[in-house]
Amino acid sequence: MVVNWLETCKKIGDKVQERILGEYLLEEGKEELGIGAGGDKTLVIDKEAEGIILQELSQLGISLLVITEEAGEVKLGDGEPEKIIVVDPLDGSNNTTMGIGVFSVSIAVLADRNIENTEFAYIKNLYSGDEYYATKGQGAFKNEEPIHTSTKNWIEYLTFSKTPCEWNESTEKWIKRILEARHVRSIGSSAIQQCLVAEGKAEVFLQIPEGRTLDVIAGKLIIEEAGGIITNGDGKPIKGKASIHSTCKLAAFANTQVMQKLGETQ
Repeated sequence: MVVNWLETCKKIGDKVQERILGEYLLEEGKEELGIGAGGDKTLVIDKEAEGIILQELSQLGISLLVITEEAGEVKLGDGEPEKIIVVDPLDGSNNTTMGIGVFSVSIAVLADRNIENTEFAYIKNLYSGDEYYATKGQGAFKNEEPIHTSTKNWIEYLTFSKTPCEWNESTEKWIKRILEARHVRSIGSSAIQQCLVAEGKAEVFLQIPEGRTLDVIAGKLIIEEAGGIITNGDGKPIKGKASIHSTCKLAAFANTQVMQKLGETQ
């Protein structure tokens, strides 16, 4: 069975958006249920978003392995999985608890567990409704219009995501890179921040010092298909297996000139 992944993800995005926008300002949605498989706290709205996604995927009639932040690895259907689906049901759930309208759903479709074999990616800004997506080898799009990374050879805007870390030589290197930008933003959703690079609104996205691979697989393909460059922060491509506990360093650049300005070469 051939699945139209764009159509499937749009349907999922619409349903998740309807549920989350109706609940994210309510106290009931902010209730903590415990710690998810990915290691972060799980809110009621996290679990609800994940439930919608798993329900929709289960109706496709094919065997899938879903790697998702709250439940971990979920097998759908019989037999060997035809695809690996990597999901962040609600990226930016902390923003929802503060009433900040920046949160998203991200879905990546992989041929197997290898990150470089990502075939399709979809990210939806659940507050604005903007949809970003890419099919490998076919370019990147926002709301059905092609998007491209910035052609500036300087860093007008840099955006970053930071996880808890100790100050050391590696951390200092990343912080110095931030100081190269004229303007800096961190808005609480790694997926949306990657999309800012893909559509040319920011020249750089940094994940400091590293984060869950699950959080960046969809954005990685969208940026690359928009003409950007993704590295591990040391000029090397990101490789590895998709799993709930895998982590990676990530630096996204709009173009080669910007990458070289921050001291990276491929």
